[in-house]
Amino acid sequence: MSASLVVSRMPSPLTRRDALRVGGLAIAAGLAGCSSDSENSPTTTSTTTTRANETTSAQSLVVHAAWAYDLSGKTALPPTLVDGTLFAGRADGQFVALDPASGDKTWSTDAGEGFFRGFGGFGATPTASDGRIYLVSGAQAGVAGRGFKAVALDAETGEERWTHSVDERSFLTLLGVRDGHVLVATNDDLLANEGEELRSLDPATGDVQ
Repeated sequence: MSASLVVSRMPSPLTRRDALRVGGLAIAAGLAGCSSDSENSPTTTSTTTTRANETTSAQSLVVHAAWAYDLSGKTALPPTLVDGTLFAGRADGQFVALDPASGDKTWSTDAGEGFFRGFGGFGATPTASDGRIYLVSGAQAGVAGRGFKAVALDAETGEERWTHSVDERSFLTLLGVRDGHVLVATNDDLLANEGEELRSLDPATGDVQ
């Protein structure tokens, strides 16, 4: 099944002030309903009518799509905005960089086996630093991993700078980039979390420091 990225925009007439006004009218109507019938019957009717008109006006606003991009495959890495570029990954390992303003593709590359985000949901999220994009690709095969590796790409061109692989059954998680270290963690069993290891990689070469 193919997936598309869709970026929507709200038309300008609905402003924060409009939203607050509608909310204020709703509160006023609620307070009016708590008063005695003899005191607020005309006011309640008027306020309720005004609120209904405001609500109808708000509901009539149409959200327009600013742009859409067809990924031509199942999404495995949800769209992530990093340093002004929108990134997304397909289940087959294709990694795409898009202009968030226009939806135009900047570049795309084959990053590996796919993208496994783990139970925490963050394991493959790309990180940018010093003109490079760092990410982890790989797939799950039962309780083991398959083809996991850390990848460094040129942020402007998508050209591969280096890769760092683990053994063929281990999982690899990108923890982040900090103070000249690309931090990754390994484990060789999804259920038992055995073989856990923290590694610091050189940002320029991918070598273990």
